[in-house]
Amino acid sequence: MSRVYDAASLVKLPALDAASAVALATSLVSTAGDPKKLKSNVAASVTRLTSGLAALNATLVSGVGTVPASGLRKALHDEGALWTGIHDWLLGLAATGAPQQTALAQKLLAALFANGLVFLRAAAAKRWTDTETRLQLIDKDNLTAEFATLGGATSLQRLRDAHKAIGTAAGITTPKDAVAGKALRKGTDVLRAAMRNHVLQVVANASDADNAAATAYAEKLLQPLLVYVTPEPAKHAPPPVPPVAAA
Repeated sequence: MSRVYDAASLVKLPALDAASAVALATSLVSTAGDPKKLKSNVAASVTRLTSGLAALNATLVSGVGTVPASGLRKALHDEGALWTGIHDWLLGLAATGAPQQTALAQKLLAALFANGLVFLRAAAAKRWTDTETRLQLIDKDNLTAEFATLGGATSLQRLRDAHKAIGTAAGITTPKDAVAGKALRKGTDVLRAAMRNHVLQVVANASDADNAAATAYAEKLLQPLLVYVTPEPAKHAPPPVPPVAAA
């Protein structure tokens, strides 16, 4: 069989479902910055990536309303309250904590709240993506340990639970039927193809091994992909062992 040289065979992506593909693509587009400042082939790949991202986001958003609206409103309210509480708690520690606490609080504030709480104003699907990106950053950079050191491990777990509830209530992480599942798979495949194309276009500008600046620039644009850690599958408790009848 003849060899095939295309994006699908040359670029290996991590395992991505619809939700994680949206989160990763969002980070890639954000890292790329203003397309006008990119080389033409990379700018075109960012445009394709943005288009695929918008299409998959639209498919995810279409799931909103498949559960009672009150369930989604409550989930959004609970998550918003937790994000606000964590933000204010870190601000307090940054201002009045001991030196070590101040340093850790400032680190978490810079990582998670560079633009404050503006992301909470977005629609459900976009807000879910923004939170997913932040939670992935927490896992990637092991910021869970920083939360634990500051005494915020419980709040972080509650935030994860609230985020999961939004994904379910908005129909983002739980397709309701075969048609929705097929649409999500198709949208995810399109977005994955756009990511592979983006990688090829970025790397094409850094093919010269002696051009250290070009290589560093390519690594910067692909940083979200280079550091991406595939989330571990949910762990389920083993089935209960039936009691043994007394002899």
